[in-house]
Amino acid sequence: MTKTITILLIFLGYAFAKAQTVEAGLITNIKQNDETVDSNIDNVVGTIATGALLYDNTRTGAYVYDGIRWRRVYFAPSIDAKTTSYTLQASDVGNVITFNSTTDVTLTVPPGLDLGFNVSVYQLGTGRVIFQAGGGATILNRLSRFRTAGPNAGAGIMCTAANTYHITGDLKQI
Repeated sequence: MTKTITILLIFLGYAFAKAQTVEAGLITNIKQNDETVDSNIDNVVGTIATGALLYDNTRTGAYVYDGIRWRRVYFAPSIDAKTTSYTLQASDVGNVITFNSTTDVTLTVPPGLDLGFNVSVYQLGTGRVIFQAGGGATILNRLSRFRTAGPNAGAGIMCTAANTYHITGDLKQI
C-alpha cells in the first residue's frame, strides 16, 4: 500500500509540474517584428486576428490589432531626467521628461513620430524649455506660446496628424 501511495504521489507531482509548463506564445500569440511598424505592419494585418499582439523590435513597443489598424499599447510612464537640450525619440512616447538646468534648453520635436505620440514635459530648474519643430514638423499652440513659463511649469505635446504636434500647458511666448 505504501508503494502504491508513493508511486501515485510521484505521478501526481510529475503531472502537476508538467501542467505548469506552458509556452508563452500559446497564451498571448505575440508575433515578433524586426521591421519598423510603418513599413511592415500592412504585411502583418492580413494574417492577424482582431486582438492579436505584435512586438516591434525597432520601435521597442507592443501593438494590438483592433480589427482595423494597429494601436500601440502604452505602459506606465517613466520619468527621464535631462539637463541639456534634447530631441524627442519614438521611445519617449507616454513618458515624462524633466529638465533641470540653470540655462534655457531646447526640446526638438522631430517629424515622423506616430499619431497619438505624447509626452509630458516639466521645467524643474530656472532654465526654460523652448519647444522647437525639427525639419518637416509643425508645432501648434493657440496663443503661439512655445516655452515653459518658469520653474515647475509643465506642458504636454501630442501628435494629432502626420508631423503635426499640439502643445499645451504653462507656457509663454518666446
